[in-house]
Amino acid sequence: MNNSFSRSARIEAAFKTPLLRYGLIVILIVFLFTGCFYLSLYFTRAQALQNDVDRLVAVREGSELVDSGIVALGGADKSIALYMATGDSVYLRQYRSKIGIVYSVLRPLNPGKGSTFFGGPGERHSKPATVYSHMVSLISRLETASPVFQQKAHPTPASYYQDAAVAAGISDTIHLLISSLQAYKKQQQGYLYKRKDELRGTLTMAFSEFSRLSLFTVLVLTILIVTLLYNIWKIFHNEKALVTYSQQASRYADAKSSFLAGMSHEIRTPLNSIIGFAEQLEQESLPPGSAEQVRAIRSSSDMLLEVVNQILDFSKYETGKMNIGHSPFRPSEVLKEVIDTMRILADKKGIVLGHELSFDRRLCLEGDAFRLKQVLINLLSNAIKFTNKGEVRLKAWAGVADDHTVVYAEVKDSGIGIDKQHMALIFNEFSQVGAAQSEKQRGTGLGLAICKKIVELQHGAIQVKSAPGKGSVFSFHIPYNRVEDSPCIPGSGSESPDLGQQLRDKHILLAEDNKMSALLAITILKKWKMTCDVAANGVEALALFGKNVYDLVLTDIEMPEMGGVELVKEIRVSNDLDKATTPVLALTAHVMKDDHDQYLDSGINDIAVKPLLERDLVEKIAHCLEKHGSRK
Repeated sequence: MNNSFSRSARIEAAFKTPLLRYGLIVILIVFLFTGCFYLSLYFTRAQALQNDVDRLVAVREGSELVDSGIVALGGADKSIALYMATGDSVYLRQYRSKIGIVYSVLRPLNPGKGSTFFGGPGERHSKPATVYSHMVSLISRLETASPVFQQKAHPTPASYYQDAAVAAGISDTIHLLISSLQAYKKQQQGYLYKRKDELRGTLTMAFSEFSRLSLFTVLVLTILIVTLLYNIWKIFHNEKALVTYSQQASRYADAKSSFLAGMSHEIRTPLNSIIGFAEQLEQESLPPGSAEQVRAIRSSSDMLLEVVNQILDFSKYETGKMNIGHSPFRPSEVLKEVIDTMRILADKKGIVLGHELSFDRRLCLEGDAFRLKQVLINLLSNAIKFTNKGEVRLKAWAGVADDHTVVYAEVKDSGIGIDKQHMALIFNEFSQVGAAQSEKQRGTGLGLAICKKIVELQHGAIQVKSAPGKGSVFSFHIPYNRVEDSPCIPGSGSESPDLGQQLRDKHILLAEDNKMSALLAITILKKWKMTCDVAANGVEALALFGKNVYDLVLTDIEMPEMGGVELVKEIRVSNDLDKATTPVLALTAHVMKDDHDQYLDSGINDIAVKPLLERDLVEKIAHCLEKHGSRK
């Protein structure tokens, strides 16, 4: 119990703990994205800083251009003075060249063309457009003044004084332009120094904040990576634990199934004797008191057998070993058998068992008739159990859906009913509603759970409607494939052959180590005029088989020294070919399909499951003799 609790606690913890880890991961991811957002903001600021730096570089380059212009203006002033002194046209050309240089220097400084010399777009520094226009006008005056000078072979005093006046004006203009350029250079250098200081402070602050944010981001990223790696490891660990637990649960289910199969074998073996001899006693003329006692023994044995069967069916479902057959059957015959069987139980309790069956008697379906019968008997027995007076009614009909023939069934009773509180639990395993407990009705609590699983395994559905004191209505439907009428196996209502004549004087080899089971089998065989030799194990049976000729071998599976499977293998390799084909019918308390398949593969012709009623055993013997041949 403690181990089971600790396993459930570990599994529950495995499911709960990851929620906390995943929540932490989400929080860390949010932090990471927040950090990335701030990084993008700082990247925008960095771009703005880069633009400021570009403007400062442009201002500095503009200052260098201004210096070039001032130097060129100085050269122009000197050239015009030399020209006046010598009258040499070379100096005049030099003057014009210098003026061209000044003009080319000032053109990039035009604020209307995006020049950043005056602070760039959006900056306002002493009306840069006006300053530029003034300097351009001065240059224009210098350019327009140069053609006034005319080179003359014999200059006159009048022309000399006229040229001197022009040269003086040009010199004044040059000095005025130099002064303007120097003034504005000084102004721009002041702007440059101021922006440098501002930019230095901004860069220092930006790099400081960026460093802190980067450190925070690296820290969060490190924590996130570590957390992710840790969670990956934990998920792997938990998944491994779940896989291990699943394997353990599977092994536990298989072990439980094996245990229940073994338990079933151990219970069925004595039940075979109890039920069998109770049946024999019921056929005798007993005093009323003794007959009642025998019926009590038979009823109690049947109840115990039902409990064992239900537990085994549930175990088969848990381990995936519940098999659904696919054999042809007539639903009308199955329903009639169910009604005939359950009417005895209803008559004993004094309630009416009504029915309304709407089936074509020729309708033949492919499916598991036994499982259909099991569901109907479970529902009807429950209805009869919880109905003290009134009626239990079975209504069944066939319909068509998606190329399938669907069998619909409805079991209605006037019993104690079920309240809403227990309605959701009615199909759970080992559950009994309060009303059932108060009525002291006994059972495993598995009947309805098994019904639900059987119906759902066949792609059907089951439901219940009920109210306390007003009875219950259980309904289900199962789809089947429709087949031709000819393959359908006749039901139990068909004419039976004369078994007495068929089995008379048959010589049987009985191998059974349980004395009570052997005595019951001998009693039934003698009753049907058959003779038999009895062996307590496979070794004795094989010795008798070698000495005598038998029509059929009736053998238990589990026996000391040599079991039934080993016995039939020895029979099949007999040198006498006629004896090697002797029909073998196995008697066993094992009910698992895997076991039965193993027995049939070993050479056994048919299997009879304990406990067996007299009619079941003789019909099995007759069928085995008819199908696999008997000796004349």
